[in-house]
Amino acid sequence: MLREAEVVVLGAGVAGLTLARLLWERGRMVLVVAEALGEASRPPVALVNPLRGRRFTLAEEGERALAAALAFYGRFVPLHLGAFRPVPEEDRPKVAGRLSRLKHRWEKEGVLLEEAFWLEPRPLLARLAEGLPLLRGRVLAWEPPWLVLEGGGRVRGEVLVYAGGGRGAHLLGLEGRHVPGLVLTLLDYFPRAVSYRVYLAGAALGGSYLPGEEGYRLPPPTEGEVEWLLQGAEALVGYRPRVASLWRGVRFRLSSFLFPVEGGFALTGFGSTGFLYAPLLAERLAERLWTGGVYSGAVLAGGASRRFGEDKALFVYRGKPLLLWVLESLRGAEERFIVANRPYVGFGVPVYPVPFGSGISIDI
Repeated sequence: MLREAEVVVLGAGVAGLTLARLLWERGRMVLVVAEALGEASRPPVALVNPLRGRRFTLAEEGERALAAALAFYGRFVPLHLGAFRPVPEEDRPKVAGRLSRLKHRWEKEGVLLEEAFWLEPRPLLARLAEGLPLLRGRVLAWEPPWLVLEGGGRVRGEVLVYAGGGRGAHLLGLEGRHVPGLVLTLLDYFPRAVSYRVYLAGAALGGSYLPGEEGYRLPPPTEGEVEWLLQGAEALVGYRPRVASLWRGVRFRLSSFLFPVEGGFALTGFGSTGFLYAPLLAERLAERLWTGGVYSGAVLAGGASRRFGEDKALFVYRGKPLLLWVLESLRGAEERFIVANRPYVGFGVPVYPVPFGSGISIDI
């Protein structure tokens, strides 16, 4: 068996199918290779919420990612808007500063994120896969431009994209954290999501109790894990929901989610943020593959900031220096660098001096 396409996507979770759908809609020849739809992308419910964790941290590019998720997923399945976060009175000033431009409303016990939402992943994956060329099989080796399949078949792609999550991370030698998660399906129903430590949304109660591991493993549920989830639910709504069944998955976490690899790109390692980031990053990669857009990103920061009165590049806006905001907007670039006559250490990119002095006209 021999198959080939312009872009071959390994993995049929939310990231892989979102990318494949976007490329297919642009008229590209795309092929998805996977053993099955989903795996870690098939919990009963997915909560899409850019305000993360007990510290109420706004996810990086959270506003932009949420807007992209709303626009994309809303084309395929119903979205259940609104996620409530209990906020202690003493934490409200801190949390208010992190909400940025997220649409929200304060209530007596906390804050309602009005455009955060939950959805049902299984119907979403089925809709995303409709009409896409999908080859079901297990990949044994990543040998660009080939994927070697169990049974001796091979698939060839001008570009290979790994979107297979943690189970196949060994194919590229990717090392990250594998975090088991547990979702209890319920006999009770919660139309508005509520989240702190654990989440309740629809007929599901979920969270991550077990620590992450270096290798992929699907551990059996434990009584302690179920008890922890039920205690968390009771703290949120005042009672323990009735449990019908359970679902176990393992999320793969890397420090970067979109990066070049031999033969193409990796779009993986989202951890619990896969449904939040998949449309935003898949769109960036699809645009790059569509235009052939290999480009460099240069940040021109050679001015003296005389009118501003201080170093404008280091001015903190919404918790980050302006220079970092600009660098993050260039994450799709093949390379990034700064042109300036100051060192700007700690930003993780090279800094090159401005030739013949300083000033905007010379930078350009």
